[in-house]
Amino acid sequence: MAVTTERLSWIFLSALLLYLAEHLFWAIGVRRGAHRPEQPALPALDPSAEATADLSVYPHCTVLVCARDEEHNIERCLESLARLRYPASRLQILIVDDKSTDRTPQILEAWKAKLPNLTVLRTGEEVMHLRGKVNALTQGMDVATGEYVMITDADSQVHPDWVREYLRY
Repeated sequence: MAVTTERLSWIFLSALLLYLAEHLFWAIGVRRGAHRPEQPALPALDPSAEATADLSVYPHCTVLVCARDEEHNIERCLESLARLRYPASRLQILIVDDKSTDRTPQILEAWKAKLPNLTVLRTGEEVMHLRGKVNALTQGMDVATGEYVMITDADSQVHPDWVREYLRY
């Protein structure tokens, strides 16, 4: 089948229209994002004054971390989560241990004494035939109690203001 000049013209015109439509949608998105009202920043929180602060402005949040055989990384992750500048009483740190075979479960148990808002869940049977991380995330979401859920990896470290900045969007 030979490609005619007319057919090439239609292909070129279709590609050009798709290109222009993509840029139009991008421009609309940029314009809408530029006019989005700024979310008020959460008030600064002095951890020593948490007992007397008005915590009702802080929504209850969950940080969800899935871990499997992360004995070399989980401590750094937990240290960064312990440094979060967010009221501990309004923050659930949920680690889903996906059947680790190394020292990850023992490390998590030791951290439960250091971090009172830490919840450790060990994955059970597969949910809806899901496996691996997807299964761990699904089981973690079922247990999460926060109005907002932030997800990070066990080999990651977060900034102390991560939750507060996340909530601005």
